[in-house]
Amino acid sequence: MSPTFRDEHGNSSPDLVLDIALISARLLAELEIAPRARILGQAFAALIPDSGVNIYVVSNTPEGKCWRVRATVGGAAPDDAIPLDSGTLGLLAAGPKSLLFTSQTLTREQYAHLNVRKTLRSLAYLPLVVQKD
Repeated sequence: MSPTFRDEHGNSSPDLVLDIALISARLLAELEIAPRARILGQAFAALIPDSGVNIYVVSNTPEGKCWRVRATVGGAAPDDAIPLDSGTLGLLAAGPKSLLFTSQTLTREQYAHLNVRKTLRSLAYLPLVVQKD
């Protein structure tokens, strides 16, 4: 199965296809979180040229919960630990759903944790949530 992604106008592109079988096989070959996170990051970054991808997990620390970077692909050099309620990641923590921010709605302070030197055109979050029965 290979889902096709659509752009903001609803147009699909043959270049925006994820090979789920290949990604799944690569994920199954790894046992640790960091290599699996890197595989996912590389797959998503390959879909969108000149993009950067960070894979975060929520971690418990003595100070409370925070976001921890497990993989980075692209030009960002994100902070290793970000408070759970900080910036745009704080909005994601409030309700784990897909989020898209455009350059018109973003301020640098909202993505300061990425440590990028240029203005972002957009910022998206796609949460992967474990469902517990």
